Amino acid sequence: MDDLQRARELATAGDSHEAREMLVRLLYDDYDNADIWLELANITEDREEYARAVREVLRIDPENVEARRMAVELSREAAQTPRQRADGTTSRRRGNRALSFIYNFFVFALIVAVAAGVAIYWVESNQDEVNPTPVATADPAVACARQVQSVLERLPARCSLTEAGQVCLGNPEVFFAPQEKQLLLPGDRGVLSNYIALETRPFDLAAQHFGLLTVRAKTSYSDEAADSVLFLLTSGVRLRDYDPRLETLTFSSNPVVSDCGSVPPSGLLVSGMADESAQFVVNGLAVTLDGTAFLQVDAAAGLRVIVLEGTTHIAATGNEVTVIAGHWISWPVGPTLEVRDDPSNVLTSADNLRGDLNQLLPLGHAAGLAIENWRLPGQGGAPETTIPVEITPEMTEEGLTTHTPTPLPPDARSPAPLTTEEVLPIETPTATRTPRSTVNSTAVRSTSSPTSTALNE
Repeated sequence: MDDLQRARELATAGDSHEAREMLVRLLYDDYDNADIWLELANITEDREEYARAVREVLRIDPENVEARRMAVELSREAAQTPRQRADGTTSRRRGNRALSFIYNFFVFALIVAVAAGVAIYWVESNQDEVNPTPVATADPAVACARQVQSVLERLPARCSLTEAGQVCLGNPEVFFAPQEKQLLLPGDRGVLSNYIALETRPFDLAAQHFGLLTVRAKTSYSDEAADSVLFLLTSGVRLRDYDPRLETLTFSSNPVVSDCGSVPPSGLLVSGMADESAQFVVNGLAVTLDGTAFLQVDAAAGLRVIVLEGTTHIAATGNEVTVIAGHWISWPVGPTLEVRDDPSNVLTSADNLRGDLNQLLPLGHAAGLAIENWRLPGQGGAPETTIPVEITPEMTEEGLTTHTPTPLPPDARSPAPLTTEEVLPIETPTATRTPRSTVNSTAVRSTSSPTSTALNE
């Protein structure tokens, strides 16, 4: 289904606002398309925009029957405006002016008298009142909840057509580098390789705005694969130093929890195909994803991999760990947010994660993911206490493959940093990745019972 047909269906369903946004985006790419202009004329509620759309259709296709009919209607309406000349003699016009003056004077005097009476009554009725009645203000929590709900309800219509190698603006307040190629309207799509950095702004409680960005990439999937990997950037996420397929990427997430409890926590929601593993390297950590995971990283808490569905195998610094749904693990990071040292020797529950993971459920639903299969930490049979695990070193230097992302151009402008504890450097770090053939599915062996069996793949 093409975008024009999609816009028509949205208009038929009553969502003329979203249909108009889609048509405007189409005109940016195909300005001289008479069908798009005609559809815009049919759905717009703005009179000037309607007239312009009709003119554009006739400019492109002077014989268009529907546009000619619309133009005739516009001409008739213009002829019936109040700018018609009044009939009658000069004396009648002068008489009318005199009557009009008397009438206006009488109305003005009446308004003054009423206003004076109201003022006197107000002073007498309020002279003993010390504290005026406070004006009710909207609850910020309710306002932000409504804003988040509105954005998530519109996300499927805005970004469901995103293809591999594209970014889609789910909600404004996103920084694009370079800025001259930034996306403006929700639902706008661009080529991922056009940008050297992407940053979604944190939730602004005063302005009721936050950034949301959808990215699709092939990662390790072949170009012939029917599907791609979804990377959903929630608010307060910075993505840079990546290749066009997102086989290698670096990101940071805002460690400050939003004042709006309805906003999904800051991080990367990643979901792959159900029948094929997706492999990529994030902040130097080799990831083999079978399902859906949520990633967060900051200098204080490290890189956290939270598995929501399926199994995720991660490897770096000579260690390998397998994490199943309902669990997560943290890996220490250095100043550049690249993983270092050994990972935590416990798979923990959600007692010290950044933000409320329950807010990922409406986000996942809006993105079309099977959230009924998700298991959040501490829910769905996941343990309530920490589980010690044994980290098994299996990787060798011979089994590592080096991936170097494309460096930033010399004249590239780095985006403004988030309000976090770290700032990523301009230099491109070297990330390592474990090939699929070296993954050891029995790398994690739990030392606790009986819940330890949940950790084995």
